[in-house]
Amino acid sequence: FDGRGPKPRVRMRVVGLLGLVWRVAVFGSGCDGFEEYGEMGTRWMAQQKDGQAPCSFRSPKVLPASLKERLAFFAFISMDEHPILEHWLTWYKLLGVPFGDAARTKITVHAPPGELGSENFGATLRVLKRFEVAGVNTTSTYSSKIKQSFVNEFMRSLPVDALLVYPDSDEFFAFPCDVAAVVARDGAVHGHMVERMASTWEFLDVAPVAEARVWDQFPLQCGVTGKHLGANHFKQMLTPMVDGDGLRVF
Repeated sequence: FDGRGPKPRVRMRVVGLLGLVWRVAVFGSGCDGFEEYGEMGTRWMAQQKDGQAPCSFRSPKVLPASLKERLAFFAFISMDEHPILEHWLTWYKLLGVPFGDAARTKITVHAPPGELGSENFGATLRVLKRFEVAGVNTTSTYSSKIKQSFVNEFMRSLPVDALLVYPDSDEFFAFPCDVAAVVARDGAVHGHMVERMASTWEFLDVAPVAEARVWDQFPLQCGVTGKHLGANHFKQMLTPMVDGDGLRVF
């Protein structure tokens, strides 16, 4: 899982991925503030008749049973993201992620040295406990290499037919309505990222779940990462454990 090992020999159709950037960042008066945004700034609407359109534009829909029983989940999160954590866990719980199964779910919380007794760390653990997340670990160090080693170790423990969901803590995956057919045909699902924005075209701080669901707080979409910044906006959404030859993918 380091970009150098064997790749799955599957065709991967690009489908929807919700990328929520929730820190304050105002781009002019909105997407119209940039010439490039004329084609990007649109109301977030799903065309349910379109098999390629994500089914989770407004709110997450549970994945088909044939995929749900194969799901595994891994994430590496910071201890100071509890304001968005409840929204994030709600989203993936509704998709069908098995948070209560420690063999299929691993969430590692990064708490720097001296922070294990901090309010932020405690708040994060309380949210995870409320969602009954069974597979919670902590680490005092963070690097891409450490994260890579953790996810590879977890993948080695999974059955060969597992499908890994591996989001960052500000990413909300929206799968296509025909996701089961996509997996049956292609073996994996790959997506691209767009930003969700407030109705004022701002990246506002997220409000608590008790005030509003995250999809209601950020009803607009804007392709900031991919189209304006020109940065990588692709993401593996359902990762198989083996390639077309039956070899492990890492």
